[in-house]
Amino acid sequence: MRISIIAVGSQGDVQPFAALGAGLAESGHAVTLVSHAAFRALAEENALGFAPVAGNPMEIVQGADGQSWLGSTNRSVRFLLRLSRLARGIFDSLARDALAGCRGSELIIYSFPLSVAGYTIAEALEVPGIPAALYPLHAAGDFPSIIAANLPGRIAFVNRASAAAVARLYWSVIRPLQRRWREDELGLAPLPRRPPLASFLREGLPFLYGYSPSVIPRPAEWSELLAVCGYWFLDRQEEWRPPQALVEFIEAGPPPVYIGFGSMASGDPEETARIVLEAVERSGQRAVLAAGWGGLRADDLPESVFPVGFVPHRWLFPRMAAAVHHGGAGTTAAVLRAGIPQVVVPFFADQFAWGRRVAELGLGVPPISKRRLTAERLAAAIRFLVSDRGTARRCSEMASRIAGEDGVGRAVAVVEAYLERTTRRTMR
Repeated sequence: MRISIIAVGSQGDVQPFAALGAGLAESGHAVTLVSHAAFRALAEENALGFAPVAGNPMEIVQGADGQSWLGSTNRSVRFLLRLSRLARGIFDSLARDALAGCRGSELIIYSFPLSVAGYTIAEALEVPGIPAALYPLHAAGDFPSIIAANLPGRIAFVNRASAAAVARLYWSVIRPLQRRWREDELGLAPLPRRPPLASFLREGLPFLYGYSPSVIPRPAEWSELLAVCGYWFLDRQEEWRPPQALVEFIEAGPPPVYIGFGSMASGDPEETARIVLEAVERSGQRAVLAAGWGGLRADDLPESVFPVGFVPHRWLFPRMAAAVHHGGAGTTAAVLRAGIPQVVVPFFADQFAWGRRVAELGLGVPPISKRRLTAERLAAAIRFLVSDRGTARRCSEMASRIAGEDGVGRAVAVVEAYLERTTRRTMR
C-alpha cells in the first residue's frame, strides 16, 4: 500500500509521525513523509520517501507572528485567532505542496489539527484519509479541552463543553483559510460548518492518538474508532555517537539536570539563560543546557553547566537526574519514558495541560509558566525533583508501563485493520 503521512510543525510535531511511518514501512508499505524541507534527513534515515512542503518552522516561530502566537499562553481564543493569522500567509502554498506530495497515494494519514489540509487532500484524491493527533481532541467527561488546562476538570459536562467549544472555534478560524484553495482551485464543495471530529466517526474512519493511555486513560464513553495507541517513539539512531566531552561531563559527577525549551523561541533568551543559570547555582546541581530553537544561551558558562545542540532524548534523558522543559507532547513523552522526574515551563497551548498532568500523576512538580519563571522557583523545583524518593519511584513505575506499550505497533494494526475492512467492502 502506498501511504503518505502529512505532518507539519516543529521536530516534536513531526518526529512521532516519522516513527509511525517507519512502523508502516517495516510492515511492508511504501511510505512518504510529507513535511518541511528541514525534515528530509529524518525521513531518509528511516527509509521513508519524502515530499517537501512550504514553510520553515524555525523561521515561523522566530518571526513576529510566531512570537505573538507563543505569547497567547493558555488562552484558547487568543491562541486560535493568532494561529489563524500565522497560517494565513502560508496555508495555500503549503496545501498545494502537500497535495502534490500525496499524488499516487492509496491512503493518507495526516496530523490533526496542524495538517488540517489533509482532510481536503484525501477528498480531492478520492482516497481514505485517516486523522491522527498527539493529544486528545474529542470531547470527554474525564478531562477538559487540551488547551483549556485552566479549567478545574472535575465537572463532566463542563469538560465536554470545553472540547466542543474549542473545536468549533478552531474550525471557525481555519475553515475560511481553505475556501479559495478548496472551492476555486479544486472544485470541491464547501467544507461543513461544523468541525469534522464527529464526521470522521460517521464515515467509519479510525482516529489515531499517539499518546499513552497510562498517562491519559482512554475515556470509556469514546467510540472504538478512537484508538489511543501509546507513544510513537523513533529509536533508529544507531549511527549517532555522543561527543566525548559530553560523556566525560556526565560521568564526572552525579547525574546532571537537563534544561531545554525545544522550539520555543523566547523573546529574551539572555534573560531566560540568566534565570536558568542562577537556578542551577542555587540548587547546587550540575546541568546540561540545550539551546534549541529558542536560542537559549550564555556566553560564560560555569563548569557545572554543559551546553549541547542536538542530542537524541532516547540517549540523553536516562542519564539525567531530572528534566526542565517546555512541555511539548514529544519531550514530555521522552522524559516519562526515561523514568526521571520533570518540571514543565509551559509557553502556550497543550503544554499547560501536559505540565498539569505530570503533577497530577506525581511525576514532577506543578508547572511554572514562562511568565512566572524565576530563579528561586526553578531552584526549589530542581531541589525537590532530585531528592524526593516517592517521585522517583512513581517515575520508574510509569516508565515500566510505557515500555510495555507498543504505540507504533498498535497504530499500524489499527491502520491495517481499517484497510482490510475497506478491501472486504469493495470486493463485495
